[in-house]
Amino acid sequence: MSDEEIEFQSDDRTDNPTEITDVTLLHPDDFASHLSEATLFQVHILEVIQNLSVRGESCYGLAIKGELESIYRTSEIHHGRLYPNLDQLRDRGLINKKAIDDRANSYQLTPTGKGFLKKIAELDIGLINGQTYQEISGLQ
Repeated sequence: MSDEEIEFQSDDRTDNPTEITDVTLLHPDDFASHLSEATLFQVHILEVIQNLSVRGESCYGLAIKGELESIYRTSEIHHGRLYPNLDQLRDRGLINKKAIDDRANSYQLTPTGKGFLKKIAELDIGLINGQTYQEISGLQ
């Protein structure tokens, strides 16, 4: 397949990241601020939380850890790496943390977190398809 034949093709599944609902639409400056603070690992955490939610599965720490271990193809994501990153995402308003019991917490994306993840998906797709940031963000 030549380069001209490759293009983004949407599938109509509900987990299409550009179809995330209940989002806070982020101003380009707010998006840039969140983007400059986020690590790739933190973006993957947000993606995993969204994925578990769409699949109707519990979004507790060990489930998130297991999904990340599958993505990174490693036997262990250390608690000392995962939980501080979850706390940072909570502190920045991208996820909510709710106690399940004395030892476990549940995590959910906030509307701002969903908006951020949606913008990440739109940015990635746009850049892959040759658009400028100005075109993607509507700042022309």
